[in-house]
Order: sequence, then C-alpha cells, then structure tokens
Amino acid sequence: MNRSEHKKARNVVLAAFYALLFAACGAREDPKFRSDLDEFVKKGSILNSYTAQGVSYQTFADQLARTSAAFDILSESWPKDRLQSARIGFSKAVYVWSVTLKVWKRQLRGEKYLLYAGDDLNQINEVLEAMERMPVAQGTREDEKAYLKTMVSEMMSYASEKFETGRKELSAK
Repeated sequence: MNRSEHKKARNVVLAAFYALLFAACGAREDPKFRSDLDEFVKKGSILNSYTAQGVSYQTFADQLARTSAAFDILSESWPKDRLQSARIGFSKAVYVWSVTLKVWKRQLRGEKYLLYAGDDLNQINEVLEAMERMPVAQGTREDEKAYLKTMVSEMMSYASEKFETGRKELSAK
C-alpha cells in the first residue's frame, strides 16, 4: 500500500470511529426527529402566543388541532432516551390545552360555572387532574361553583407554563 492509499484508509477508519463515538454519545440526532420537533415547536409556539394575547375559540381550536397532530407525529420519532423532561412538558401542555377547549365550549354555550356535583364535578376533576392538582371528592363542596372564565384563564396559563418548560429543556441541552 502506498502512502496515499494508507492516508485514505486511515481517514476512513478515523471517520468511522468518530461516527461511532458521536452515535454512542448521542451527539448525532435523527433528522426526522429534529424536523418533527421543529414543526411541533413552531405550531405550539403559535398556540402559546394565542393563549397569552387572547384568541377566539375557533382559532384556538384550529391551532390546537394542528399542534396536537404535530405532537402525535413527534411522539412517534422521539428517542426514548433523550430530552424526556421536555417531552413531558410538551405532553402536559397539549393535554391541558385540550381540556381547556372542552371547558371553553361550555362557557360559549352560555354556562357561567360548574357545580361541585354530578357531571360538573367530573369536568372539574378532569381540569384538576390536567393541572396536577388533587381531585374533589363527591359531595364535599356541592354548594360551591367553579367559574368557567376563571378556569379557562388558569388552564391556558398552566398549559403555557408547561410548554415553556419544554422549550427551556430543549435549549438547556
């Protein structure tokens, strides 16, 4: 083997070594995952912006559908061993935004509050669960009301906080 062939062979071996090293360290990222992540963050950022500035129900619902679809696609390509705290933050944000939509719809039908009883209590507990709070036991606060306007506002803020947590986790890595 002449000197030029030896140099080429050495470069091939070094390139293979570095490729294996980067793969083992997680430095090389799946391009599909990166593309899916970028798409979700873009769509989620729009929805997050809507929650901060105010938005109509229909615009929110449409953007939530796009954001949820992007998250579903992202979930399929998300590596099991990477950025799990970001994944959890994003997942919670999408879930809370979805529950928010249900509560908001009731508000648009003219309802002002939910009672702490029956089916309304089930809805309240779904909200509390989404926001990682303790559920209310049946029959404990039947004379109280949960105001829908306040619930929607708090849920949007909570979802926004979880989305931002996910984004911060991405930038920290």
